[in-house]
Amino acid sequence: MIEPRCTHCEQTIGVYEPLVVLADGRPRETSRAAEPHAVHPGVRCYHRSCFERIEDHASEM
Repeated sequence: MIEPRCTHCEQTIGVYEPLVVLADGRPRETSRAAEPHAVHPGVRCYHRSCFERIEDHASEM
């Protein structure tokens, strides 16, 4: 099984942590426990809190 790392902070995303995956450029919230196959090579994933920080920063620009 892949140990996914957050694209923003590069820390491992835990099994039960909420995560955001970017699929086809669209964010979708899930968890590894709910959808074990949602994270695979080539998919960008983020901790929910990291993704929220990125969105907040982008909206300020």
